[in-house]
Amino acid sequence: MTFSHGPRYQKAMRSSTRWLFRKLFQAEVSGQENIPDDDTPFIYVVNHLSYFDAPFVYTNLPKNTVWPVSLQASSKWYFKLAHFLNPVEFFRMDALNPLSIRKLMRHLRDNPDKRCVIFPEARLTVTGSLMKFYDGTSLIASKLGLKIVPVCIEGLEYSPFGHMGDLADTSCPKIRMTIRPAQTLEAPAHLNARQRRRYLTNELHNMFAEEQYHSRDLEKTLFGAIRDSALHFGLKKKMVEDVNREPATYKKILLGAEVLGRKTNEFTAEKENVGVMLPNAIGATVTLLGLNKFGRVPAMINFTAGLQNVQNACKTAQVKTILTSRVFVEKARLESLVEGIEKDYKIIYLEDVKEQITLQDKLKGLLNYKKYKAVSQPDDPAVILFTSGSEGMPKGVALSHRNLLANAYQLISQCDFRPTDKIFSCLPVFHSFGLAGGITLPLLFGAPVFMYPSPLHIRMVPEMIYDTLSTVMFGTDTFLSRYARVAHPYDLHTVRLCFAGAEKLREETRQTYMEKFGVRVLEAYGVTETSPALTMNSPQQNKANTVGRLLPGIDFKLEPVAGIENGQRLHVKGLNVMKGYLKIDKPGEIQPPEGGWYDTGDVVDIDDDGYVKIVGRAKRFAKTAGEMISLTAAEDFINSIWPNKTHAVIAQKDARKGESLLLVTEATEADRKTILAEAHKKGIGELFVPRIVQHVEKVPLLGSGKIDYPAVEKLVSKG
Repeated sequence: MTFSHGPRYQKAMRSSTRWLFRKLFQAEVSGQENIPDDDTPFIYVVNHLSYFDAPFVYTNLPKNTVWPVSLQASSKWYFKLAHFLNPVEFFRMDALNPLSIRKLMRHLRDNPDKRCVIFPEARLTVTGSLMKFYDGTSLIASKLGLKIVPVCIEGLEYSPFGHMGDLADTSCPKIRMTIRPAQTLEAPAHLNARQRRRYLTNELHNMFAEEQYHSRDLEKTLFGAIRDSALHFGLKKKMVEDVNREPATYKKILLGAEVLGRKTNEFTAEKENVGVMLPNAIGATVTLLGLNKFGRVPAMINFTAGLQNVQNACKTAQVKTILTSRVFVEKARLESLVEGIEKDYKIIYLEDVKEQITLQDKLKGLLNYKKYKAVSQPDDPAVILFTSGSEGMPKGVALSHRNLLANAYQLISQCDFRPTDKIFSCLPVFHSFGLAGGITLPLLFGAPVFMYPSPLHIRMVPEMIYDTLSTVMFGTDTFLSRYARVAHPYDLHTVRLCFAGAEKLREETRQTYMEKFGVRVLEAYGVTETSPALTMNSPQQNKANTVGRLLPGIDFKLEPVAGIENGQRLHVKGLNVMKGYLKIDKPGEIQPPEGGWYDTGDVVDIDDDGYVKIVGRAKRFAKTAGEMISLTAAEDFINSIWPNKTHAVIAQKDARKGESLLLVTEATEADRKTILAEAHKKGIGELFVPRIVQHVEKVPLLGSGKIDYPAVEKLVSKG
């Protein structure tokens, strides 16, 4: 149905509407060259943010469009008024009538010159992220052989015409529309009709997540992006809280970064790698951003690694100065570590810096904290982290501003982190998982964070999650399982997202969280070298016993491994892959991955739906009696017998079999006879049964909660 307005009127209305969007919302439109100009049959697919989506999209697309709309929506007075003022060809559909889709398909088939515009979510977002996709869009595209042109809108979700509630910006936020190149949806031929429809809908959702990620602006520094987020969400918003229970607003964080960063200029040089040895606290956030703003590169020191490893890290990154806190050193009992470090490196205490801040410094900070003129480029190093050393000498990992921003946008395109969330972060910021969950994600997406100093406080962590009403938490399997043992069933009643990473999530942990707390643990996978996330399960796409699908913007290739049939070695490439390694044999020199490809060293199996299963580390296999045995699989088997204890399986030389398995365990009742009996019950081969069992009071762990295998091997060598 169309009104009889003449072409001049319609052209004038489209032009005036475009002008209003540019004037009120500073609207930007890009990618119009991606609209096929030949006879290619296609449909537009648009994410749904607000009531203004339709007029914004309509006035920036060619005129030959048809818009499916529900009968309920078309009966509203404001809909009729908008339609009268700016006539559009609507196709009214009854949401309760399944035949409506067929009628629309028939209409499109009979009018091949018409380009259908579809909102596959069929509702406005209430999270700021993609909602559930309905099957109708993929069904239409598949049945009619239509290509899909993704149209990505940003900004309108925070307008007064969206459903973001108190987060709405009454000042008309800046909006952007990006038209991406046309793509084709395809499904494997062996699927039946229902499976095919579901598969295509998932592929459409993944396609759109990919396109949303690619439409993000990565031409910023980390500080610049966080400054922009602060201005967007409001400088008065309380963002970071620690055990002192005095929340810091965006303004306080930016002001602190300005004042502290300017003071560090007095004893550091531009582009210098500056050591940062601080706990999870507001001070760590301010210090990192202060250095970042003025072109210094924070090198995050792992103070749990021991003197030798810390010295090696400083030498590798050519650190001259280390920023720390006197109170922290005393509380964490790091006096001996600091005493050993300061023989070769300059230690600066933040308390001393604070005393040197003058009234003039504070006034200058107030004048400049919102201003930012980038002294770094997006591809310059933003932070240096150090690998865990779980399998040898730690290496420095230089992550650029683009690396960190790309990974944050990859995560937000796949999962609905919300500005209304409260994130609980207890993993240390010197660990990539802790840095992402405690600083970059919260500050970029406006989600307040509570920073707790240590994941080792097993009884306090669940209590603090309860006290802070946190809705998002991160952890490793080791820590999550220990929290579950001591936590009250109501401690996690506000948690809606719980992510496990850094090590394999055991089935026992998954079941415990579901049965005791009603919380679904979503397993993810990443490495320091990829900033860190590579894959994740999400509330919309989740498969047990996998680490989820690869995030948008990540290419991969698989390399066969001799002796391993059910997995291949994973190599990845993407904007989140590190700038390069810093190694102790070439201090200060960043060695980029060859061709941009990073070898994860992990053996994986990827199923037809794209879900990744970690088979094990390539180095964590033992060749026993001519067969490759996964030490990770052997550990999983032991964990199934004694799930409440920590176990480590390593390989040792064996004169008869080449290599055999040795178990280091906290379970005092563990012995080979019991393990062998359980293996026979479960149909597990005898080669997975450790030949030697060694009991210890505590299996050595790294600060991140992963097993410290070099330390385990030292324990074994000592007998």
